[in-house]
Order: sequence, then C-alpha cells, then structure tokens
Amino acid sequence: MNQKQIYEEIVEWLRINGHTLPEGGAAEQIGFFGEPLKLNYRDMMYLCAFLEARYGIHFTPQDMDAPAFYTPQGLSARTAEHILE
Repeated sequence: MNQKQIYEEIVEWLRINGHTLPEGGAAEQIGFFGEPLKLNYRDMMYLCAFLEARYGIHFTPQDMDAPAFYTPQGLSARTAEHILE
C-alpha cells in the first residue's frame, strides 16, 4: 500500500462521512501537506481508528503532536511510515 492509495482511502472516508476535502488537497500534491482537516475531535479519532484497524498500526502521541498529522497528506504519509515499520 503506497501513500497515494492511503490518501485516496482517507478522501473516500471523508466523503462517506459527509466531510469535504480542504482546499489545496489534490492527490497530485502529495508532497504538499495543504490545509488542515476540518474535523472535530470525535471524527478525527474515528478516522485514526479506521486507519489503525485497516492497516494494523498504532498512532503515537508524537504522531498526534505534529501539525502535518492533521492534513490528508500528512496523515497518509505517517500511515505509510507506520506500515513500513
């Protein structure tokens, strides 16, 4: 699973759950972290739980302290890194 595929799954999760993608968040801009997700705490935790269950990973407090973690690209990058660990 590569970062772009993870990014596309995040975008699909957002769409299914009634959220819109932040401005500047095109999959082609995978190296650009873009705008932060506009999610409340509960929805962000649901998204993280979805990714953790889907890929058998666990996000750490250090992950959640990084501002890039709250962007679609940053979250997909961190997920991909955990998969490779």
